Amino acid sequence: MKKYFKKQLKTLCYVVFLCSAYSVFNVGIAVLLQYVVDLAAGRDMGRFVRAMLAAGAYIIIFAGIYYAYGKTVNKLSNSMIADLRNDLFSGILKKDYESYVTYDTAAYISTVVNDIHLLESAYIAPCIRIMENSIMFVLTVILLLRYGGLIIIWLTFILCLMMVLPQMVGKIMQNKQNRFSAQLSSFTRVLRDYLSGYEVIHTANIENTIIHKFRNENTLLFLRKNDRDKMRSLSDSVACLLSAFMQFSIIFTGVFSIMQGNMTIGILTALLQLCNMFTMPVSAIMQDLSEIKSAKPVLEKIDRFMESAKEKEACSIREIRTISMKNVNFKYPSQKENTLEIEDLQIHSGKKYLIAGKSGCGKSTLLKLLAGYFKEYEGQILFDGVDFKQTDDRSIYQKMAIIHQNVFLFNASLIDNITLWQEYQEQDLENALKISGVDQFADIGNKGRALHVGENGKELSGGQRQRIAIARALIQKKEILILDEGISSIDRQTGNDIENRILNIPGLTIINVSHDLQENFLNQYDEILFMQNGKIAEAGPYQELMSKKGAFQRYITS
Repeated sequence: MKKYFKKQLKTLCYVVFLCSAYSVFNVGIAVLLQYVVDLAAGRDMGRFVRAMLAAGAYIIIFAGIYYAYGKTVNKLSNSMIADLRNDLFSGILKKDYESYVTYDTAAYISTVVNDIHLLESAYIAPCIRIMENSIMFVLTVILLLRYGGLIIIWLTFILCLMMVLPQMVGKIMQNKQNRFSAQLSSFTRVLRDYLSGYEVIHTANIENTIIHKFRNENTLLFLRKNDRDKMRSLSDSVACLLSAFMQFSIIFTGVFSIMQGNMTIGILTALLQLCNMFTMPVSAIMQDLSEIKSAKPVLEKIDRFMESAKEKEACSIREIRTISMKNVNFKYPSQKENTLEIEDLQIHSGKKYLIAGKSGCGKSTLLKLLAGYFKEYEGQILFDGVDFKQTDDRSIYQKMAIIHQNVFLFNASLIDNITLWQEYQEQDLENALKISGVDQFADIGNKGRALHVGENGKELSGGQRQRIAIARALIQKKEILILDEGISSIDRQTGNDIENRILNIPGLTIINVSHDLQENFLNQYDEILFMQNGKIAEAGPYQELMSKKGAFQRYITS
């Protein structure tokens, strides 16, 4: 967090200046009270009236400084939070796929929204208050020295008692804060899951069941927060008790001194004011230190999420003429057995490849490895002879477009979902719309460009969403096009037309996973990779595989 304070150094300096001015005026109230009360006791009406007018002006200036100070503190805090949230979001998006899927979306949302907000209240605000209370304490000690050292010794004794409590409850407070933060993350994840599953919940008529489950989660969140707040209240109550004991001891001592003629009423009033300013800042500092300590796990989580934002040295791929897989074994972290075992696979530039096989045979996993999603595998995946583990992911994705089976659309216009907010030539856009078939359901004029697709394309059918995804991939004019059931939701006739147009794009390398195998298209692929149990059982042109009368031929004719 230090770098975010440094980034706002100018505002921070202004905060320190205003904080010092505010503290001087705040401590100065004790001197003002002493003077006014002693004037009242002396019954000098003329001087008393002048003192009251001066006090009014003092308070107005004090209020102005306090307003400027509060406004500047808010600006500092908001700027730091904005910078931190930008860096956090950037770090999340720059994660490689394998690191990104370690956490679910709800965990990221909870951190960007809830944990950042928690950090503002449990770290940034306490840091600023510690600075404020430290300045207040030093000024108070200087002023108390005017009234004798014995008072400071007594106040220090009370203060030591007040300091013991935060040390005792600090670890307990941190533990309860961690449990609350974890429950808040769980609550966000469950909430997102239920809201995303609205359609299933509604059609299955299980609203009451889900409402009951949500109430249970909400109750757990309440209990965790209440548990944390109870500990905080207990700490505050004991501190308040000690503070009251200190005040009453000063009052009784002061009254006794007044009766002996050794102290004025004005001095006693000033002492009571200063006693609060002596103990309250230190007590507040100890509590704020506990708050900062409790925020440590949140800081560590944010640091983990931002780790990937660091630049790393890697080779850039200028051209992908071949993709090779040699003795590649891969399994997902949750599985014991290999999901994929590829001995030797060669993908050559400009050729068309079709990956076929039964559901669960590893087709999509193979695509993900070819697309560079995972780096935790055995063997070698080479892009033009360069090991993928040593390459810069971005240089690969500059040459590779991917159409996923489950299409995601942004809550934006149709054209923005195709161009992804990048600038393209009008002719390139029209070609992409025509090849993908988007022009068949959306006017490419001004009205069509403004068409809003809704959250994840809820205003469109599955086939329309897939056509947008195809247009999105084609407009980028990349060397390699990967399709994972990329036209499965489109009606057969339209899908055939789109597939035919894509297969006839010159120089484009195509790697397609499809379950809809039609002979007139199978002949257009240079090579068919037939998979069984995570392995490539057979590979070759369509007619060659059929003539072998092996596993592929049985699959086609069954």
